[in-house]
Formats: sequence, C-alpha cells, structure tokens
Amino acid sequence: MTKICTRPGCEKKRNARGWCSTHYNNWKRRGDPDTFADPEDTRKKQSESAKKRIKRDGVWNDGLTAETDERVAKYAKTLTGREFTKKHRKNIGNSKIGKSSWNNGLTAETDERVAESGKKQSKTKQASPPLAWNDGLTAETDERVAKSAKTLSQTKKKNVDEGTYTSPMQDKKHTDVAKKKNADKHRHPLSAKTIALLIKQRNTPEAHKRLQKQWRDTRKKMGRPNKPEKQIGEILSEVGIKYKFLQDISYKTIDNKFASKEMDIVWKDSMGNKKIIEYNGRYHFDPREHKPDEIHEVHNKPTKCQDLWDDEKMVLDQIRKEGYEILVVWQYDFLKDFENEKKRILKFANSETLS
Repeated sequence: MTKICTRPGCEKKRNARGWCSTHYNNWKRRGDPDTFADPEDTRKKQSESAKKRIKRDGVWNDGLTAETDERVAKYAKTLTGREFTKKHRKNIGNSKIGKSSWNNGLTAETDERVAESGKKQSKTKQASPPLAWNDGLTAETDERVAKSAKTLSQTKKKNVDEGTYTSPMQDKKHTDVAKKKNADKHRHPLSAKTIALLIKQRNTPEAHKRLQKQWRDTRKKMGRPNKPEKQIGEILSEVGIKYKFLQDISYKTIDNKFASKEMDIVWKDSMGNKKIIEYNGRYHFDPREHKPDEIHEVHNKPTKCQDLWDDEKMVLDQIRKEGYEILVVWQYDFLKDFENEKKRILKFANSETLS
C-alpha cells in the first residue's frame, strides 16, 4: 500500500519524515513544510538567471528563421492558430501595467530595430492582411459591436459639443484600394424612373434658388475674399472706412423681376451714399486681353466674351438704379499700376456725391 504525505490536504506520495518531496524541500529550505516560495520572487530569480544566460551564451535562435532552420519552423507551427485563454490574456495584460514598451519614443528614423520591424510588418500585411475582430459583424448581429457603436457615438457627441473632436482621418489619405472599396460600397445604380424624377425636381424654381444659395455659400468658403480684394479693403481701412466683403445686393432686372448679385466690397459713407467696389479678375475676361468673339466656359456654358460683358454691364446699371455708386477695378490695371489704382480707389471712397 502506497503511503501518502501526512500534511493536511496533501495526497502526494510520502518521501521523507512522513512528508512528500514538496513539503520536505520546504522544511529543508525554509524551516517550515507549509511555507512555499513566493511566485513573484521565483519569477524574478528565473528572469535574472535567464538574462545572465542570454548575455553569456546568446539566444539559440538568434538570426534563424523558419526558412533556414527546421527547429524554428517546427516551433512556429505549434504557435500557428493558437489562442490564449482568457486567464492567460489577463495575466499578460496585468504583467504589462505600468511598464513601457521597448520601442517607446523610438522611430524608424532613430532606431534600426524599429525600421526593420516596420518593414517586416508591412510585408506581412501586404501578403495576408489581418482581419479585424469585428469583420462582418454589425450592431444588429453582435452585442459587442452595438455597445461599442453606442459608446463611440456618445463620446463623439461630447467631443463635438466641447469643440475637441478631430476626425480619425485628419492628416491622413485613403489608399487607392480603400477609395475603390468605398466607391463600390456606395455605388447604387438609379432606375430610369428615379433619374427622371430627380431631373424634374432639380428644374423647379425652388430648386434653382436653393442651388444658387448653396453655390454662394460655397464661394464664400473658397478662399474669398481673395488677395487683391483684401488689399483694397486695407486701402479703405487706412482712411477709416468700415466695409463688408461679399454682400448680396438686390435689384430689379430689365424684365422688372427681382434678382440679386454678390458684390465684392460694399459700404455706406458718412453722407449715406451706398458704394460698391467690384474687382474683375481673369474670369471677367478683360477687353484689352480678349477678343469679343472669343468663347469661354462660364458656369458650365460656352459663352462669348461680348455677351458676358453686356450681361455684366446690364446688371451693374440695374444696381446703380437702386442708388449704388460702383467702381470697377480690373486686375490688369491693379497689377500693372497699383499706385494709380490706389489713388482712384481713394478718390472714389472720398467722393460725397453720386457720379
């Protein structure tokens, strides 16, 4: 009959003094059979011992790969597809708390190991891009995705309200593959009936007004006022004139219909005179640089220069009938003879009667 250890709760085979080998070694090393070694202390000793051994002998697989050494290839196979248990993952996470990674603060430019690691990872990803844990899952089919989406939505809303939200794609660019994927995902062919309905909706007077307003709002965000307009504004500011950029001025057309046009610089002087300075850049096609019969694309329509000049003159004349005094500054003159144009602007600004 096999004799077992006499220590309470131990069922190991008896070795000496009525105890198993574990309890006997405890007594021999620490003077008490029930006093076990501290696991943390043991790990530290094992770690220090391993460090000394590596420093002395080096790592057995240093410089070897699965392609060049059978042992490495065999070991790699045992790890392929292996999943850590929940407890194991938790232990790994706890062991890293308060510790910084070996590459903390290092970059590919300052450290060879980081540069080499980046190259290897890039090649691996290109060969077989890893799938995200939530690949193919949605908020409707998976609780984790639903919970994550809700948390992100609340966090984003809070950041937007505080003015601290930044887009995750800020200062980044989509790859060509990602662009194609996004385009394919959002490409939904429209039926002939839907296309006809959209065309009908876009051709209504309300739709035209809405598109016109959207275009004006967009123009105001497209770097307007431009540099010459700002220069004119500075000239006016020097003499104490308070003005406004890009103002919509209402007027009646020759058909007696109401319309509006965005004018570059608008103000009212001390005598109550309403004044406008309109800066004509290259898209107004200066008559000194272009011929009347030249055709250019204007608002997506091929237009003769003469027709464009006539339309602009008609609009300005109608606005003058609303009590505005208008000075047109051409880009050609403003760039070629700035000082003379500055005098014209100041003379116009200081005039007290409508011309």
